Amino acid sequence: MSRVRRLTGTVNVGEAPLVVDVSPDGSLALVTCADGASTRSRHRTAASARLRAELRHPHGVSLTPDGKRAYVTDTERDAVLVLESSSLRSIGRIPVGATPWNTAFKRRRFRRLRDQRQRQHRLGIDTASQRVRKTIALGSSNGQINQIPTAIARSPSGSIWAACNTSGSLVVIDPSTNTVTKSIEIGLADEPTGIAFA
Repeated sequence: MSRVRRLTGTVNVGEAPLVVDVSPDGSLALVTCADGASTRSRHRTAASARLRAELRHPHGVSLTPDGKRAYVTDTERDAVLVLESSSLRSIGRIPVGATPWNTAFKRRRFRRLRDQRQRQHRLGIDTASQRVRKTIALGSSNGQINQIPTAIARSPSGSIWAACNTSGSLVVIDPSTNTVTKSIEIGLADEPTGIAFA
């Protein structure tokens, strides 16, 4: 039987909150907003004003599995901003191409999505070197190019799933070979923007 959950409180963040990620120990939450990124921490003052100056239209955010760094997509500057979690200061900026959207981790390699006009791709960034390592074309479904990937998540089995918004499709990627193994059409009207595994 599923547990009934209830709202225990609310927190004010920036304008139009988009994506949230929480550190493994629960001490830090990062929220991307239309006007920048907001932070909430048990141990330090929020650094939202500084992050808003660093970012232009952020969307995706992912904390590393050890909670030491955060990677935020900067859609206007076509880059991924790297933050040190302990200080919330920028420690790197990785140029990645047009309109980076969302993020997920697989082992040590950081993965995010990229929109490049009509040819849509997914990129892999090596977190050790902070460089783009691989670009993978997402292919097509029933003749429709898989367009505007807006969400990415790792399944319990280890495969990577990407939701392609305007083509209304889902793409399944084998991370061991970096190839698309399945493309699922779910309908043009559906416009998926998120993925979650229960």
